[in-house]
Amino acid sequence: MLVKLREINNLVTKWFQGREGVAGASRLLTGLIERCKKSSLLLKAAEDQLLKFLEEHTEKGM
Repeated sequence: MLVKLREINNLVTKWFQGREGVAGASRLLTGLIERCKKSSLLLKAAEDQLLKFLEEHTEKGM
């Protein structure tokens, strides 16, 4: 899980820095990582929620 958090951290940092600068990216990621660590949501449940959301908000076959 920590490896995935680091990968996400790196990707989001690159994306966010172009919009909010380094300080904004740092604040966002610190909060995101803390919420992930405290979450009791299992990976499978998170995947199911994401798929349900995508099904509800995108056209089928996209």
